Amino acid sequence: MSYLPISSLLTLTLLVIFGYVVFEAAGQPMQAKLFPMTVGILGFVLISLQLGRELWTAWTTDDTKPVEKINQQDGAADFAITDVEQSRIGRLRAAEQFGWIAGLLAGLFLIGFYIAVPLMVGLYLWRHQERPRFVLIMTVGTAVVVWGLFNQLLNLPFPQGLIQQWLF
Repeated sequence: MSYLPISSLLTLTLLVIFGYVVFEAAGQPMQAKLFPMTVGILGFVLISLQLGRELWTAWTTDDTKPVEKINQQDGAADFAITDVEQSRIGRLRAAEQFGWIAGLLAGLFLIGFYIAVPLMVGLYLWRHQERPRFVLIMTVGTAVVVWGLFNQLLNLPFPQGLIQQWLF
């Protein structure tokens, strides 16, 4: 029987964080607790399953048997890094993806949620050379869903971005 692996400490920490989010959100009014409860409960369930999987693997592993070489591509929890990903092109692709995330966060801060999310979808699709009609349909569809779901249906208006506050 094995003990709790060190990597499970991160999983346990995330479980505590999601549990705390659910605990703190429980006493709030409905509008304030809807988002944290949704994310917190889903995160808590998924992290619980992961922790159970890690513990099961640790407890059922026989330490007396010799360890066989495990192929990293056969369902391993971690991703294998290929030679392409270690090349200059791979690093540029990773940097581009981090740039998209940073751009989305900057857009949320500067121009607000309702403009930044559809704009990000449109620019991302355009960057990857999708058909213009598809880009337009997806961008408008994203704008309608984001505005309709969060502003109209859930009545959770997000704050305006800094640029909108300066202009209006």
